[in-house]
Amino acid sequence: MALAKENLALLADFAKAEGAVLCIENLPRTCLGNCSDEILKLLALDDSLMACFDTNHLLSEDPADFVRKVGKRIITTHISDTDFINERHWLPGEGRVDWTALIAAMKEIGYTGVWMYEIGPKCPDSILRKRDIELTDYVLNANELFEGKNPPLFSTPHPNPPKGYWP
Repeated sequence: MALAKENLALLADFAKAEGAVLCIENLPRTCLGNCSDEILKLLALDDSLMACFDTNHLLSEDPADFVRKVGKRIITTHISDTDFINERHWLPGEGRVDWTALIAAMKEIGYTGVWMYEIGPKCPDSILRKRDIELTDYVLNANELFEGKNPPLFSTPHPNPPKGYWP
């Protein structure tokens, strides 16, 4: 943590001098920034530091709670679903994230930034899909989520997912 803070302070100064914004992404498992408390400690180093909220990386904290705690410091996202066991990069609705609660929390903090899917079109080994994801699937998925609906799915959980699988 001390080394991260030291380097982030240097990087924040560099980013400001270049007219850029430095975002700290929450990371999974035992990585630094794996919960809102750690992200807030890192963001406290400099008011110019912001957060990239990765929904797939929160394995031990409710995503809506994370959003409410980190608040307006979130200026970009990486959107995908997970099972809260490991990173999965599934299409929203394929995992266990409560998207209705998460979107409500994003609205509460006034989030108007990027909603960036971090999902490849090919099916990972940790889930079964009837077909690859197409561009229209991302659009339909986002529209359904933003309307408070459950998006249509064409996947099922893998009956024997690989142990310790990292996509």
